[in-house]
Amino acid sequence: MSGMAKSKKKTKFTKAKVFLYKTSRIPLIVLLSFCAVILVYHIVFWGKIYPGVRVADYSLGGKTEKEAVETMRNLMVPKTIVVSAPSQEFSIESSKIGLNYDAVGTARSAFLVGKSTQISDNIVSKWQGLVDEIEIPRSVFYDQEKLKTFTDQISDTLF
Repeated sequence: MSGMAKSKKKTKFTKAKVFLYKTSRIPLIVLLSFCAVILVYHIVFWGKIYPGVRVADYSLGGKTEKEAVETMRNLMVPKTIVVSAPSQEFSIESSKIGLNYDAVGTARSAFLVGKSTQISDNIVSKWQGLVDEIEIPRSVFYDQEKLKTFTDQISDTLF
């Protein structure tokens, strides 16, 4: 092979390497940027409730578990609970059945959103919180016997 042919092959090979190097940088930059955004998101919400998590009308996103407990403690328990039947309504004072919010349990449930051992569940939860809201039900304490007595009275009245 002549010197000119070797030089052309080398130039072609070098041009191909340069082209691959330049074109592979774009996906690498995109991938690294995506990883950086995810890393920053997790650093910002380390030890906090992820965005979009709500209890009742209260947004808990960005709060620590302790702050969420305080928010839940400020929720008022309704004074009266009304049960509606087609023909009539029944009511009972919440204190008569010992109804109270479980602020710690509710805050814990909100804090655990996006923190399960299943990576796929975590990704779905975090994404849902970003684009929509995740509603966590309030945990409550009540006296089961007193509630059963009340529901038995309703049952006796209706049937």
